[in-house]
Amino acid sequence: MTDRPGLRERKKERTRRSLVEAALRLFEQRGYEETTVDQIATAADVSRRTFFSYFPAKEDVLFYGMRQRANLVLEGIRARPAHEPMIDVLVHAAEEVGRSPWGAEPLNEDLGRVGLRLIREVPALQARALYRLALAEAEIVEALRVAYPDGFDPIMAAAMVGAVVRAGTAAAMAAIRHGQSPPDARAAALRAVQVVGGGLRLDAARPATRCHQQ
Repeated sequence: MTDRPGLRERKKERTRRSLVEAALRLFEQRGYEETTVDQIATAADVSRRTFFSYFPAKEDVLFYGMRQRANLVLEGIRARPAHEPMIDVLVHAAEEVGRSPWGAEPLNEDLGRVGLRLIREVPALQARALYRLALAEAEIVEALRVAYPDGFDPIMAAAMVGAVVRAGTAAAMAAIRHGQSPPDARAAALRAVQVVGGGLRLDAARPATRCHQQ
């Protein structure tokens, strides 16, 4: 007899979280560069092969939360009513991420801080974070294109997504940098999204100006 899909997914999620937390503990104790995949797998009581079935590389454990939050935004876009304006859909989806408990985060808040500190301090991880953020933004733009195929403007959609996502990310990172807790960082991200979203809504409500070629 096979497990129900929901049960299988929950088991996979527990293993994934176990790997993330084991990695963060080792990064804190031994240093990021000094920690190996084998050590992470051993600490999580899984094989090296199992580690790579969940994460392509060691650094990817640090971006697990980013992936999960992007998925929440994508789900929010797909679930919104078709008649709702694009900017409202985008902002509402991002707001839900800010209001959620960020289930992808490590259970221990101190471990969450370890991951964010490493991303700030290790140049290679900074570059990886920017790359992953750009990929997530591109996915969100594509989800909006599918939801709003008529008259879709990819440039303005990318600008809106970038403004909302980067505002929330910057606010959360600044909050952590100033010693605030992950819940406080979530609140800061939510507020930033609301502020930027309000500005975008005002701009969208203005009469459009047309550029005439001479």
